[in-house]
Amino acid sequence: MVIISLPASPQLKKSTDHPKFVNPLPIPAQINAKNGGTVDMYMEQTQQWLGLVDEAQAPLNTTVWGYGPMGAVTYPGPTFIAKKNVPVYVNWFNNLPGHFLPIDASLHMAHPHGLTAPQVADWYAAGNVPVVPHLHGGHTESASDGIPEAWFTQNAAVTGNTFVKTNYVYHNDQEAATLWYHDHALGITRLNVYAGLAGFYLLEDNTERKLTVEGVLPKQKHDIEIVIQDRMFDDNGELFWPAYPSEGPYNEFIYEEGVDLTQWPDIFPDEGPSILAEFFGDFIVVNGTVWPYLDVESRPYRFRLLNGSDSRFYILKLFEVEDDEPVGEEIPFLQVATDDGLLPKAVGLEELLIAPGERAEIVVDFSNYNGKSIRFLNFGPDEPFKGFNPDGSLSNGEGGTLDEADPSTTGKIMQFNVNKKLKVTKGLPIADVAAGDELRDPLDDLGESETTRKLGLFEGSDEYGRLQPLLGALNNDGYIESLIWDDAITENPGLNDVETWEVYNFTADAHPVHLHLVAFQIIGRRPITFPEEFGEEGVHLDDIGQGTLELPADNEKGWKDTFIVPPGYVGIVKAKFDRPGRYVWHCHILSHEDHEMMRPYHVGPIASAALKSESAENVTIDNVADFRLYPNPINDQGFVEFTLEQPSSVSIKIFDLDGRLIKSDNLGVVEEGYHSHRLTVDQIDNGLYILELNTGNKLQRERIVISR
Repeated sequence: MVIISLPASPQLKKSTDHPKFVNPLPIPAQINAKNGGTVDMYMEQTQQWLGLVDEAQAPLNTTVWGYGPMGAVTYPGPTFIAKKNVPVYVNWFNNLPGHFLPIDASLHMAHPHGLTAPQVADWYAAGNVPVVPHLHGGHTESASDGIPEAWFTQNAAVTGNTFVKTNYVYHNDQEAATLWYHDHALGITRLNVYAGLAGFYLLEDNTERKLTVEGVLPKQKHDIEIVIQDRMFDDNGELFWPAYPSEGPYNEFIYEEGVDLTQWPDIFPDEGPSILAEFFGDFIVVNGTVWPYLDVESRPYRFRLLNGSDSRFYILKLFEVEDDEPVGEEIPFLQVATDDGLLPKAVGLEELLIAPGERAEIVVDFSNYNGKSIRFLNFGPDEPFKGFNPDGSLSNGEGGTLDEADPSTTGKIMQFNVNKKLKVTKGLPIADVAAGDELRDPLDDLGESETTRKLGLFEGSDEYGRLQPLLGALNNDGYIESLIWDDAITENPGLNDVETWEVYNFTADAHPVHLHLVAFQIIGRRPITFPEEFGEEGVHLDDIGQGTLELPADNEKGWKDTFIVPPGYVGIVKAKFDRPGRYVWHCHILSHEDHEMMRPYHVGPIASAALKSESAENVTIDNVADFRLYPNPINDQGFVEFTLEQPSSVSIKIFDLDGRLIKSDNLGVVEEGYHSHRLTVDQIDNGLYILELNTGNKLQRERIVISR
């Protein structure tokens, strides 16, 4: 084991006295993919100025990871502009050096099988970095979805169990929407995204284009994507992630919870690095710059908002400011789209609650504020969001209130200076959208559900005693029980099935629940009651009381892929599962997702491991003494060797990861003893498959990689 001598905790940069609203909002570069084609996207490390300065006001560069062309990556990455039904192919290249953030090797995370936690730490220390890009909100084939176990290291030298390829296809067969791409590698998503691996993907269609051409919605330079994140920095301007004693919330989540990591010195040297339940930074970073400003004309603008933070919920309001203080009432604005498409009607708002992973497209009209400054302010908490009290204040979950964000730091987002000369042309008219205006046809009626699933959100403890959030599902005994990733898959919709998912929140905090693949409709939420204490068996349905259904707010009545389930509520959504294969659902608080609050689900028949997670090591060659496949990876042909204790009927089948049968060799009745079968795969495309050997009374499976 490599022992790394850790330096003393760095001095953290103070956010309270750092300059704000002095640097312009960066606008991400664009990749015009409206005509389709192939794009090469690299993941690399770079130095970038995020607007930080030292005490002498000299710029401080920050080490970040970015996406983009080779040698020219940025944080955030460039924005894809794509068109409905025009596929885009992306070749993803991992050119990253070793990780510069602290790796907690105790987690269920991306690494080669069979390593102990100290060996995992050594593997990362040697420079291995697993990544896998996920198009969040994309209606994407499983092999291109970026599911967590499809990770790959530099040059794809080491890959996860469900890895198929690094050349992804995005079919774009969905409505116009603000999507985003980000890393999704198992157990390390929070760190890879924190380092900078995120960017926008904007999809256009004829409905949206008609609205912009006719001057209903703003367009071009008056249509701007905005990602809001929170960060911590050391005095040198480098990103800081707390993971050791005396670093930020470590004491709260470790010592104050009675956790003693000194019992495992090989795993936690110096009592860390350890994952913490949530992360809340004290610097607000917008499009890669701390507290920026944007000069605007006195006209409506469309802003595509993304909450790209780890754990923070924002409650956004607009105020005019004078002498650095908000004045007057909240400035109203419109919401015109949700995660995955336009709302049926524009909705007037004075505040917007947006959770990690959610997007909201809004229109702000600056027409009456010429010469003024307008600020986006945040009134969400600097700790986990627990919902609202009846009077609209922030709930602490116990009948009291939480404090709003620090008004000197995290309560400020960005500033709009209404100081640019108004330019109106035939091609750039002033948008005239108003509250109540129809933007699209009503959402499709999904019809009756074939299945209603009852799922759960839990809090428990991991093997080291740390707080661990988990998902769960209803079992045959009537209990909604908590489950880990490697438990048998419980969500297995049939292809093209419509299902209703009821997600019961048994925790003290709100959670943003995200489903890959599908865009869903929110049916509503019901308050629930349940026993304050329950055992490992979970919560029985008979012990859950339900209140009156609360319909979604008007600005939630569009297509969604992420929705908030408050504590003490069941959230209900309906979706159609129309692509086959393996996907995941999870909490989009990244620190929760990385600590096992994520589960695989599968659409259509499951061919591998009898519904077990693909990460289960009992499907690997090392655990099957009488079955050998070589070579693997295989080119055009290989051999399957096996030994029979008695005459048996033998078949060898190959399935793809979507469960489709690709090839079948029926050998008939085979005598006892050793056998070697020639397996030809020259007519099968490159990729990852499951090979199944059926010897009558025994099924044995192994991953097979076809590579030429």
